[in-house]
Amino acid sequence: MARTWVLLPGDACLGTPSLLSALVAGDEETERRLHDLTLDFGMVGSATLSRPLQTKLLGEWRLQLWVPKGLHLSEAEAVLAFEQRQLPLVLAREMAGLGVLPAAEYEACLVCDSFLDSRAALEGEKVAALLPDFLAPARTARSIRVPLAKIDGRAFHIYLAWNPRLLRLNPHAARRRDWLADALSKQIAG
Repeated sequence: MARTWVLLPGDACLGTPSLLSALVAGDEETERRLHDLTLDFGMVGSATLSRPLQTKLLGEWRLQLWVPKGLHLSEAEAVLAFEQRQLPLVLAREMAGLGVLPAAEYEACLVCDSFLDSRAALEGEKVAALLPDFLAPARTARSIRVPLAKIDGRAFHIYLAWNPRLLRLNPHAARRRDWLADALSKQIAG
């Protein structure tokens, strides 16, 4: 299964940043839509796209395990429950393309389409979730971050992608690309 990222449809960047719209799709779909020019910009997990598409590194991110306080587990108990595959865990389908072995072998109690859906499930306080560090729960008072040596050390990259033909057809798109790259880089860096 391919990773999924936020996409910005071709007519979304017509003016101020508040007019951006987003959807979630896999890297292959993003690449196809960039070629078709039905998408201005996309976020992908690999810089290796077919020509003439171009990418810019936005940053790197790591997975983090978040456990709701409602499960009444200490950090050590949560690690043990995860290692024994007894922790009620929600996973995003996009995890499959990441090759994170402990998570790939885990039988999750819930599988969501995206990391955003996994974060929403975590907020229900019944399941733990593996999330990118840039999507840490909004209300950290309701959950705890549990370090996992097997997962915490691995970094993933995220890139902004575009078709240079868009920049030739719409000169203002270069300014939007630069603004978007800056804004997303800051968000990912935290």
